[in-house]
Amino acid sequence: MDADKNYFLNEMMKLLAHAENYEKNQKYVALFNSGLVIAFLCISVKHYSIACKVYSLFGQILLVARKGDLAIEMYHKLRTCAHTSKDIITKMFAYK
Repeated sequence: MDADKNYFLNEMMKLLAHAENYEKNQKYVALFNSGLVIAFLCISVKHYSIACKVYSLFGQILLVARKGDLAIEMYHKLRTCAHTSKDIITKMFAYK
């Protein structure tokens, strides 16, 4: 069991490293897609709060990079995830 968790965390770290490279190289569509993949993996293992944080983080990165259309799509995903998680505080944060 611990080997599976370790493998999963290593793969997540690789995905985050790729996302960092996409940000440095200003490949924002690839950054958006990597954020979606990371959040999907979190949702698959039923960690909705982590998925919401991923959507929020990547949305903020895209917003700072002046990619408003991609940031808005990421924030839409955040709202959907907050509704799925049924957590009142996450919903309030997502609709702010």
